[in-house]
Amino acid sequence: MLNHLHALNSSTIVPLTSTNTLHITPLLDIQHEEVAHAYSEGLRSRLQAGQGPLAVSYLVNSLRSAIEHNWFDQRYEVQLRQSVGFIFGEIHGKVLNLNGMCRSDVTTLVTLNQKDELRGYRAGRLWFFYEATPDERTLTDDELLKRLREYVADSVMWGDPEGVWYYTVACLLGELSGHLFPLTAQEQQAWEAEYRYWHEKLDRQ
Repeated sequence: MLNHLHALNSSTIVPLTSTNTLHITPLLDIQHEEVAHAYSEGLRSRLQAGQGPLAVSYLVNSLRSAIEHNWFDQRYEVQLRQSVGFIFGEIHGKVLNLNGMCRSDVTTLVTLNQKDELRGYRAGRLWFFYEATPDERTLTDDELLKRLREYVADSVMWGDPEGVWYYTVACLLGELSGHLFPLTAQEQQAWEAEYRYWHEKLDRQ
């Protein structure tokens, strides 16, 4: 059996071949063995697959599949942890090269194709860089699962379930992207201009 776990909350060992391994810091503070193993497997599967980032729809559809299989039922906690660990490992792995570094041709954690995705991803990054405290910026695997359970519970009340799903999931991914993709000058300028606009508007009122 592969020794995939180095330190649950610091780095995951990703075996590429029998002699080549990488130590990669996950996007999450992983506390559970089954999540760590699945995350490592997801990373490995996508690191060697090439091409670009996964789409937001990949996570949305995966969550819907988990709902259909009742994996959000407490009886299937282990299966849900494994599934979530693998999926987020895949998302992470798609933006890395075989040296475990961010690919030079990739600037976002996922491919953003719709307006709701763009808005959500931007909101997540805005929260990460401007609003979150240092201890809020890293989710534990338990906190991630809690967040996903809240999405599932709330989704029955969403008026536009398709648009809200994509916005909400993209917001989470934008938040996680802050660990890999630093704040850009363009983002900073856009957000500061928006802040000045609303501040001046409120002053006039």
